[in-house]
Amino acid sequence: MNWINILNDVINYIESNLNSEISHEEISKISCCSYYHFQKVFSYITGLSLGEYIRNRKMTLAAFDIQKDEGRIIDIAYKYGYASPNSFNKAFKSVHGIPPIKAKNNKAILNIFPKLSLSLEISGTEDVKYSIVEKESFKIIGNRISLSENMNENFKIVPNFWKKMINNDFINKLKEFNNNYPKGILGVNYFKNSRYIYYYISVSSNKKAPKNMYEINIPKSTWIIFKSEGDFEKSVQKIYTKFFKEWLPFSNYEYGKLPDIEVYPFDKSKNFEVWISIKNK
Repeated sequence: MNWINILNDVINYIESNLNSEISHEEISKISCCSYYHFQKVFSYITGLSLGEYIRNRKMTLAAFDIQKDEGRIIDIAYKYGYASPNSFNKAFKSVHGIPPIKAKNNKAILNIFPKLSLSLEISGTEDVKYSIVEKESFKIIGNRISLSENMNENFKIVPNFWKKMINNDFINKLKEFNNNYPKGILGVNYFKNSRYIYYYISVSSNKKAPKNMYEINIPKSTWIIFKSEGDFEKSVQKIYTKFFKEWLPFSNYEYGKLPDIEVYPFDKSKNFEVWISIKNK
C-alpha cells in the first residue's frame, strides 16, 4: 500500500467534490481503511488535519467566487456546503482574516491554498533509531476517554485528558500495575469502529484491572519501535511523518492498522518510544 499514491487519489476526489458532498465512505473506499485511520495518516504526512485542508481549499475557491461576483455571499456559502451565513463567515475569516463581505474589495488581501500534490521523499538528513520486534498479544489497563472521528476535536481532547490524569495523580497510581513489557506509561489510540474510538492512558500489565480502570488486549503483531528523546509532541509528530513518508514506502512492510502506542517514561527523562504495527506486504 503506497500511502503517497493513496493520498493523491483522495485529494483528487476531494478536489472534484469541493462544491458537493465529500463522503467519508468514499474516502474509506479509496484509501482501503477507515476514515479515522486515513485522517491520522493524512495529518502525519501533510502536517494538516483533513478537515483543515478541505476548509482551506473551499475558502480559497469561495474567495475567487466572491471577487468574481459569482452571486450572493449566502449562495456561495451554500455552494460550498455551509448551511448558515454564520458558519461560512467563521470559516472564511479563519482562513483569510477578513469576513466575506470585505473580500469584494479588489484591494483585499486574501490567502490562497493550492491543491496538494504529494511525492515520495528520501531525506536521510536526520537519523531515527528503530528496531523491529515480534510480540505476543498483551493487555493494557488504565483510564480512557472517548474520541471523535473528527481529528480536530481529538487534538483538543487528548492533551486535556493528559492534564487531568497528571493533576489527579493517576499516572503515579498506574506504576504499581506495570509488570509487563513495554515499561512506562502508554498513550494508546484505539479504534474499533466509528462508535468505538478511545484514547487510553495506561500500562502493560498481567494484573486484573481494578473497578475504576479499563483493560483491552493488543493483538500479536510485528512492531517497528522508534526511539527518540526531546520535546514529546514535536518528536512524536516527526516520527510518524518519517514513518509514512520515508520508511514505509521503501520497506517490505505495510501499516498494520493496530493501535499506535506511545511509551513515555515514569521518570523525568526525555527518552520515549513510538510503537507502530506493521505487516509483510
